[in-house]
Amino acid sequence: METKGRKSIELLAPAGSKEAFIAAVEAGADAIYCGGKLFNARMNAGNFDDEEMKKAIDFAHKRGVRVHVTLNILIKDEELKEALEYAERLWRMGADALIVQDLGLARLIREHIPNLEMHLSTQGTIYDLEGVKAASKLGFKRVVLARELSLDEIKEICAESPVDIETFCHGAICMCYSGQCQLSRANGGRSGNRGACAQPCRLAYEGWFANGKEGKGYYLSPADMSFLDSMGDLIDAGVRSFKIEGRMKSPEYVAQVTGIYRKYIDLYLEKGEYEVSSEDREALAQIFSRGFTDHHLKGEEDSDFMSGDISKNKGVLVGNITKGKVGRNLAEIKTLNHIDGGQLIKGDLLEIRGKGDSERVSLLLTYLEPAGKNVYRIGDVKEPVKEGHKVYRISSKAQGDREGIFYKNKDWNKGKFIRKVPVMVNIKNQGKELLTEGTALTKDGREFKAQVVAGPFPEASGNALVNRIESAFAKTGDTPLKFAGLNIEGTLDFTATMAELNGVRRKLYSALEEKMVEVAWAEKSLGGDMLPEDLADTREDGGSGIVELFFYNANDYLIHGKALVKDIMDKVGKDQISFRILLPAFQPKEIERIVQGEEGLEFVPYIDTITRGRRKEIEEALGELAEIGIKKIYIGNIGWIDAVKKMGMIPLADFGLNIYNRAGEVAMKELGLDGGMPSLETEGRYYGRIPLMVMEHSPEHASLKTKGRKYQLIKDDYRIQTILAPDGKVDYAKAVEEAVELSGDENIRGKILRFFI
Repeated sequence: METKGRKSIELLAPAGSKEAFIAAVEAGADAIYCGGKLFNARMNAGNFDDEEMKKAIDFAHKRGVRVHVTLNILIKDEELKEALEYAERLWRMGADALIVQDLGLARLIREHIPNLEMHLSTQGTIYDLEGVKAASKLGFKRVVLARELSLDEIKEICAESPVDIETFCHGAICMCYSGQCQLSRANGGRSGNRGACAQPCRLAYEGWFANGKEGKGYYLSPADMSFLDSMGDLIDAGVRSFKIEGRMKSPEYVAQVTGIYRKYIDLYLEKGEYEVSSEDREALAQIFSRGFTDHHLKGEEDSDFMSGDISKNKGVLVGNITKGKVGRNLAEIKTLNHIDGGQLIKGDLLEIRGKGDSERVSLLLTYLEPAGKNVYRIGDVKEPVKEGHKVYRISSKAQGDREGIFYKNKDWNKGKFIRKVPVMVNIKNQGKELLTEGTALTKDGREFKAQVVAGPFPEASGNALVNRIESAFAKTGDTPLKFAGLNIEGTLDFTATMAELNGVRRKLYSALEEKMVEVAWAEKSLGGDMLPEDLADTREDGGSGIVELFFYNANDYLIHGKALVKDIMDKVGKDQISFRILLPAFQPKEIERIVQGEEGLEFVPYIDTITRGRRKEIEEALGELAEIGIKKIYIGNIGWIDAVKKMGMIPLADFGLNIYNRAGEVAMKELGLDGGMPSLETEGRYYGRIPLMVMEHSPEHASLKTKGRKYQLIKDDYRIQTILAPDGKVDYAKAVEEAVELSGDENIRGKILRFFI
């Protein structure tokens, strides 16, 4: 992959509002990702209705910037037609790509809008090369990798990837692998996979260690990622696109972060090296930070990975309280030299921190008086503060004013814009007519051309016309174009007034703008019927339901499972319900011992949703399972489809694939999967220790509690990842009760009741 050129590298900035969108373009983004009013994972952002989306796309395209629109949530059956029609509207508007999570929706887009580029969202949970290759087979042209990967893993994937690779480079990190978090939905019905995450990971939790020792803190709240020092390594690794997280962030944040990453990407592309300045580090921390970490990228433990005792914006330390009370509602601060020359200004937002949440005071500076060198007297301090309390600036008015130039007093078609596309103008005498051709060249190497013919003009001689032409075409005003040079072919033996030349310029530049908007979709064509007729439910009535007992450890079946199966059979009857015993595939020897001692039960091993770092080991386990006659394997990630099929076994779709609709079922069937468990987001019947989070970084505790809800952390010698599940005793009576109810259902063929044990 080419690395020494802008063509090969994309800086992708977020936009949750018009202001943020304009700020991102003006600050130097190569592409913008944003959401519409439908089907995106940040439904609480401002987002864009169809009219605004069209204006935004045109605004970007006129400046050589691409637009990727997020349709990155799971789609219900009854929403599929609307989602597909919305995708078609976005395509007609000129969207360059859709960022998609739902595999069923992706299948429909590939079938009915084949020329619309799709990127697999990070919520697709792709963490290895096999997953990337599977995504390519599903029609994706780009994969956004999981944020948990190391530089070596990213490099390995890029070296053999059949599609473009995108990684996050800055912003918030989820504690759970994206796409696999059920915590918000389970707690309050607000699903992150449906665009409404309530961020329960940012709450304070009580924690208990295995020895009973207690603590309290933000145990599920990571710091923010910042890969600024490693951009050169990532470029050399082969990453195509760098994504800044932040569709819920302010336009100032978008402008600041985009501008800084633009600076250092360009420095590396130009010089092959760079050194990040202390001013830029502080600017990133000031605009928003829970602390910064590159823990995952390094692939090693990092004491700064968690956000610590604050899960919100920490701000920048600017000084200390020297006098807690000076007169009425006043206090004194001694500031540090490093912040804007040691200056505070009115409009800064401060937070004064002592010990714990009870000693935190927020303060907007409305009264500020110098009281010595780097000492200030501040007013409106209505809560007690003490000498020695630290003072943090949460937001800087000076920084906000600086970043405001990127979006303030600007609209889609009006304003003094920074970002413009250079235009070369070529003039040729065509029989006393002026043949004018403009060529606009974007930073990624795309060319746009337009021609305008004017005249005929009266005969004349001299150089005045050349000067007049150059003066006319240099006037670009509020257009997205900038005059880059003039070339004249032959002799201009005629004359034209300034007004006439201005008219030619306006027509030429307007024609160029139209070309830049139209070229994104002019060659595309729809394929097939937009109505997904192949999604009718063809499942037959009658037959038996399936009770699945899912064990996190195979040995637990011997402790709890045998008795539970017997209890259900005694109350229901052997013919009314089929059983599947689900055991972890990475325990082949334990599974072999269990299978040999049982008859009449179906044992289906499962491959965990996340198996990062254990590919070879699990492939060897699959070989052992095939040898003992195992025919079916549950898989929770598309990266395991081919491996299971090569072993001669049948893959079943597990909950980690997030199959949420009939289109997803059809897509999986086309890939060779034989039914299985739908997403935990569905109204399925599953109980017990449901996996609410899959975490690469594990809290040290055995259990956590917040807002009256308690959770356990499932860790063992077999898994690298940690699973967060509801705490409490397993309700075996509930399993029996639900199995009895399932057996009485008149239409239960293929219905699954799963109990996580």
